[in-house]
Amino acid sequence: MGFKEHNADFLEERFLTIHPALRISAANTGPGFSVAEIEAYLDLGREEEQMVKERKIVEPSNFISVLQNASVKCGRWKKWMKKEESLITEEDIAINKNRLKDVTLVCGRYVFDEKNVRPARKQLFNNFKKVSPLRNPEAEIIESIKKSIRPWIKAFNLKGTTSKILTKIRCL
Repeated sequence: MGFKEHNADFLEERFLTIHPALRISAANTGPGFSVAEIEAYLDLGREEEQMVKERKIVEPSNFISVLQNASVKCGRWKKWMKKEESLITEEDIAINKNRLKDVTLVCGRYVFDEKNVRPARKQLFNNFKKVSPLRNPEAEIIESIKKSIRPWIKAFNLKGTTSKILTKIRCL
């Protein structure tokens, strides 16, 4: 039997590699993978903003501001605030760039399916495809998530696990 570690999302690879020796066989890592996903979306959003400045795009998605606003409005960030920050308002977050970025990174995953975020994301992807038809922004997002997962695969010696599981399932 092994142990499960919570809040292991952002550990350096050198710490991950000692987990098996410590009999830590599971870890809560989803939020860290979500941050990698949000960062990839924000990178695309900033790139789109640059393309707007260069007049390559006529209809910007405004994805970053849409995601930021939805992340702040969802209110999930409140549970992570320190006691002395309990009176911080949505307006306080909106005017503080660093705090707004943090809230977006932490809460963006909760709002991807909201009615105003979905069309902005779709427009973001469409804009990239119009400017560069061979580019696949969805694949870029997935690759960012995979990149954040790879240290865990290496540390827990999980390479090939999916294939093994699928083989066993097919045999059932």
